[in-house]
Amino acid sequence: MIATTQQNMTTELDLGSSDGPPRNWKGIGIALVVIMAVMSLVILSVVLLTPDERHLLLRSHLTMEDLESPEFKVHDPCVSWLSESEVALCTREGHVLSFSLSSNLTTTLLDNSSLDLTVTKFQVSADKRFILLAYNIQPVFSQSFTASFAIYNVANGDQLELNPPEREKAALQYASWGPQGNQLAYVFNGDIYYMQSVTSKALRLTSTDQEPRVVNGLSDWTYEEEVLLTYVAHWWSMDGARLAYLTINNSATPVMEIPHFLGGIYPTNMVFSYPKAGSNIPSVTLFVVNLYGPAHTLEMLPPDSFRARDSYISMVTWISSTRLAVRWLNRVQNQSVLCVCEATTGACSEKHKMAMDIMQNRRQVRL
Repeated sequence: MIATTQQNMTTELDLGSSDGPPRNWKGIGIALVVIMAVMSLVILSVVLLTPDERHLLLRSHLTMEDLESPEFKVHDPCVSWLSESEVALCTREGHVLSFSLSSNLTTTLLDNSSLDLTVTKFQVSADKRFILLAYNIQPVFSQSFTASFAIYNVANGDQLELNPPEREKAALQYASWGPQGNQLAYVFNGDIYYMQSVTSKALRLTSTDQEPRVVNGLSDWTYEEEVLLTYVAHWWSMDGARLAYLTINNSATPVMEIPHFLGGIYPTNMVFSYPKAGSNIPSVTLFVVNLYGPAHTLEMLPPDSFRARDSYISMVTWISSTRLAVRWLNRVQNQSVLCVCEATTGACSEKHKMAMDIMQNRRQVRL
């Protein structure tokens, strides 16, 4: 009897403990509403803030033509010094500006909205009165090109096409301002032309007799890619009174043909002089022409050890208005001679000579 009573009491206690505290259904409902509200706000934010890119699906796939378009090209401001405290630069829109570093002021030299030219290169004259514009540029090698050139008058916006006396609308190989005023030099068909000012008549300084394998004032493939590492092979004196230039003759140099696949059925061949081991390298001569008064040209004579041998000219720089520093290299480039040349006489005096064992020369350009 007592055991039965205790068992019933135990059963009642167990049943009573299974009920537990009453649940707060109101609080649970409020929490669920808050969670749903927060999730709705997150989803709404994602929908509203995500940009609509459906129009991108309508565009075609990326092509090689797209990569050549202006949209994929990095803007080159073409910054150049006008003086010790002033630079010229080109904006992305094609405006040419001058910026003063001392006063922090910007001046517009050319407003591209007034032009109908696709300009990719520009140069400002020393007196800042004119701008040389290059357009219709056609690349040749890594740096060289041909182009049409126009001269822009900063004062009134007039334009003048730059052409040699022999031909109109000609593609020039190069053009550049001199260091004084608005004197100008350009190269056409391998010859150098000089203008004392924009309004003066062009004077032809060299004559190649239409020999296509001789060029004055510019590099050929060998000098552009291996020796000077630049397309320009002429140098103005500091006062603009003289112009030093190289004459490079490839008449005896073998030619190379490289096919160019430009999208047509058949490739086009690029033909250029290319010396290999044992073949003739281009012959090079350094001249200086006097530009003030009657044009007078002098050859800068190489040192005696290089006169009867194949050689390169690897450096030319003016050290005064009448003297140049010139470096000659022999063909295997294990001998280097630095000379100072007098532009008034053509005599070159040896200042420094360096030689090394050919087996130790690890950086030969071309044997």
